[in-house]
Amino acid sequence: MEEVLSQRARSTQPSITLVISAKAKAMRADGINVLNFSAGEPDFDTPDIIDGILAFKPAGAFYLSADVSRLYDKIDGVSGSVSFCDYLLEKWCIACIPGQAFGDDRCIRFSFVCDEATIREGISRLSQI
Repeated sequence: MEEVLSQRARSTQPSITLVISAKAKAMRADGINVLNFSAGEPDFDTPDIIDGILAFKPAGAFYLSADVSRLYDKIDGVSGSVSFCDYLLEKWCIACIPGQAFGDDRCIRFSFVCDEATIREGISRLSQI
């Protein structure tokens, strides 16, 4: 019996989260040192040293949302959280999730299931933007 999908089901696109994650996985498979912020909980406060990034302190979760909208105009080709996350992945090898997936295009989301050294390296890379 042939299965028939509705037009709506056939036109469904992968989520932004899955697209970024797949791109990061492919880069890692090519030997690129991508910092994966897809899970973990930091045991230190987010530093205030990164100009242009306003981090919101998480209330018990291992996610950190940061308003990065002030950086959009400073980076060619960046107009929102999706293109900003693409920029971070392509230029800085940092994988994170666009806030657009959660209803706030000003923000990006980091998830911290990694060691402290990886988190500190990510902070170092972000501070160079």
